[in-house]
Amino acid sequence: MEFGSNVNVVLGPGIHRAPMTVTEKIIESTIEEKEEKVMEALREGKTERTIVFCNTIDNVRRVENYLKRRDRRGSMWNVLAYHSGMSKEGMKRNMEEFVEGKEGVESVLISTDRAGRGFDFGGKEVGHVVVYDWPRSKAEYVRRVG
Repeated sequence: MEFGSNVNVVLGPGIHRAPMTVTEKIIESTIEEKEEKVMEALREGKTERTIVFCNTIDNVRRVENYLKRRDRRGSMWNVLAYHSGMSKEGMKRNMEEFVEGKEGVESVLISTDRAGRGFDFGGKEVGHVVVYDWPRSKAEYVRRVG
């Protein structure tokens, strides 16, 4: 296959892999247990910011509602959605709130792959990434986790 003189084709074993600095942990579950497993992962790994990636808006809403019902006072998590079904203003507001955080409460962004595409969190660390739905490609997995 020819791409032209200005294109370099790069192939190798390191392409489409998570960085060496990322620790990966696979948690098996049934479909019925998925939301509970996300909640357990959040409780187990306390950090200021966590992103939960879903493949669909429906699953973003499912996880968001599940976590909000389990923490009605918002004392454990500040759960925020981020997907194309929201207004641009709502997406921007939730992203800003996720980055800035709330004192003493973990920020959890439940998102479709939109948040995995080149967002700058202002130098603030995202401590955990939870992959609720397995990505459709290796490249998408790498964008999500690393």
